[in-house]
Amino acid sequence: MNEPLQSIHPYPLERSFVLKLHRESDLVGGELRGRVVHVASDLRADFVGTAELMSSLQSLIQVSLVLAGPAAAEPAPQAADPGPAPLSPPFPTRSQEQRSS
Repeated sequence: MNEPLQSIHPYPLERSFVLKLHRESDLVGGELRGRVVHVASDLRADFVGTAELMSSLQSLIQVSLVLAGPAAAEPAPQAADPGPAPLSPPFPTRSQEQRSS
């Protein structure tokens, strides 16, 4: 039996961000610096460390809800999250090439 199409996107625009890492960030060394931009509102915040990143994300979502008005503050029904799509290379892998020879 076919499942009905999900009408609610699991990753809504209102919760979409661009994460820009500063050139001096060193993720291996534990130095996280950058800027986060809220896609829907273009609001942005700079951060240093994971605590500031999380705080910035929370603040940007709250401010964008205020700017969007009361209708946006109502939580949308949650659809089941299918999780990330499996990655597949856009080209044949070496083992695939060897099998076809």
